[in-house]
Amino acid sequence: MNRTSLSGTGLCVCFQLRRVSRAITQLYDVALQPSGLRSTQFALLVAIAKKGPISITELGEVVATDQTTLSRSLRTLQTMGHIQSEKGKDRRERQLRLTAKGRRVLEKSVPYWRKVQAEVVSRLHTPDWVEIQKSLDEIKQISDLVSEQRT
Repeated sequence: MNRTSLSGTGLCVCFQLRRVSRAITQLYDVALQPSGLRSTQFALLVAIAKKGPISITELGEVVATDQTTLSRSLRTLQTMGHIQSEKGKDRRERQLRLTAKGRRVLEKSVPYWRKVQAEVVSRLHTPDWVEIQKSLDEIKQISDLVSEQRT
């Protein structure tokens, strides 16, 4: 049996980013629990609040989420009464906006988010955090570029 060398696989960008993402997501989920939101729902509400009304396609681009996952998450937020969907400029396009209930839950959740965000960032050195953000943006751009080249 031929054995494939696994050397270097511990440095896998995908694995390392997913590992950190899962840990941070769990931390933010716990912090946001009193507001009734999960971190993914919070991020969607923030994006809709900042950009709304916003099409589902544009929202997917903003949060870098595939349409299936995004649709599932949006259905949950709509069922909770936090967002509403309305007709866009053409019949096929749907525009999303926060409801009054969505604005209230977002206002309630922001202090919980600010607290956990401050706790995490305070443990990082400011120049390090700025560099991490730049590196993450660069990784996202590289991912987009490689993805485009493969299709």
